[in-house]
Amino acid sequence: MNIDNLKKWSELLIAWLTILGTFIGAGYALFQYNSNINAERVKETLVFVDKFDNEQNTKSKQYIEQLFEKIDKKVYLLNKDGYGNYNKFLSKTINNTYKHHLNNILDFYDGLYICATSKLCSNEVAVTFFGKYAYDIVGTLYPYIEEQQIKYRDIKYGEGVIYFFNSYLPIKKRGMLG
Repeated sequence: MNIDNLKKWSELLIAWLTILGTFIGAGYALFQYNSNINAERVKETLVFVDKFDNEQNTKSKQYIEQLFEKIDKKVYLLNKDGYGNYNKFLSKTINNTYKHHLNNILDFYDGLYICATSKLCSNEVAVTFFGKYAYDIVGTLYPYIEEQQIKYRDIKYGEGVIYFFNSYLPIKKRGMLG
């Protein structure tokens, strides 16, 4: 091999190593970028954890727990009598006080839904933190939510909590969370 061929091969090798280095650097930069985005999404989701535990939402959750206790006392008898009676019972039981607190929590879930679906929050982390409570609300109060959607011709009523209920279901079925 003469010096000219060796020089051409070394120039070609340097060019290929430069290209390879550029791709590796770009890949690493993309990885770092994605890691930072995920960290920001998790951080934004944790803001919702704080919001969920603020004084107003804590009070609303307490009222909803009281509502669940009232419903639990009657649910066996109502299920025996049929779905229609359960709907009537919910409509009578959820008075203005309960409506206010339920709407407060549904508004919270709507905000979380917007954050998660717009990819500003981590959907996975949001489902982990808030899926079980959404499951309990929708599992108990869906007939009421549906009634409000029809009554006010607003299919988006309860959309956030229903989204997290549906997102939580596969996890619940796999037995991965409560």
